[in-house]
Amino acid sequence: VVVCFRQPESWPMLTRKRFQLISAFLASTLLTSAAQTTQKSCPAPSAILASTQPNIFSEQQEQWLGDAMADQIERSYKIVQDPAQNEYLAHIANRLLAALPPTTIEFRVVLVDSPSVNAFSLAGGRIYVFRKLVANAKNEDEVASVIGHEMGHILSHQFAIKTTADLNRLLGVTSVGDKADIYAKFQRLIDASMKDKHPSQSGNSDEKQDEADTVSMYAIAAAGYRPQAFSEFWDRVFFVDGKVGGPLSDFFGITKPEQKRLREILKLVSALPPGCGATQPTTSPEFERW
Repeated sequence: VVVCFRQPESWPMLTRKRFQLISAFLASTLLTSAAQTTQKSCPAPSAILASTQPNIFSEQQEQWLGDAMADQIERSYKIVQDPAQNEYLAHIANRLLAALPPTTIEFRVVLVDSPSVNAFSLAGGRIYVFRKLVANAKNEDEVASVIGHEMGHILSHQFAIKTTADLNRLLGVTSVGDKADIYAKFQRLIDASMKDKHPSQSGNSDEKQDEADTVSMYAIAAAGYRPQAFSEFWDRVFFVDGKVGGPLSDFFGITKPEQKRLREILKLVSALPPGCGATQPTTSPEFERW
């Protein structure tokens, strides 16, 4: 599934049914120089990144899988093509990557011209950030927290793991080859999924979102961003008003998903070691102009 920062209520240019079908096949939803160096007191979430679940894709093959996914999804969005506008996103992504374990995945982060506060990712390093999300961000740290979250989905190989399971379950496929082979098998998977009466769990499950949030928290802190920016941004743009629920509201099923998500993000902030992350937000004229 396309894994999103937040599951949207509707998708432009696709019926919800068509998007759900495509999603089932798509593997389960920034400039101060002083902050460029990785903070040594911030440990990387290696346990999250080192998944033991079956995965038949190498990182190169994951990128080809992402290309196949993008061919389906990018038809439905207006991608901002201006390199100058996307360059700032690339700067943030590179800063975060420097704080995480090495990877051969080449990340591509682009703006999407959409009036929704959201972002989503695909296999192989493709991240899409909606323009309205950027417009609602107060500082670079908040944008970095969203990009870090999408990186978490990718670096924990959630797309490849989900596609591995679906290829085996629906087609009996246990290996993939070159780019052409992956494209062909991915199309076969789309066709088979349309007839699937027992679709597997969505990539937007709480567990997968929590994994991505964990990666994001440690990445933004280690890259020298302010960790609290993640919770503040989530609280503000989704109108949570600081409410996180509790055992009683959980028991009666009245805690909203946004409230549970804020609660888990706040736990990640409090679990960071002392001195991990900046204490002041990253502000600059460059960010304001962008």
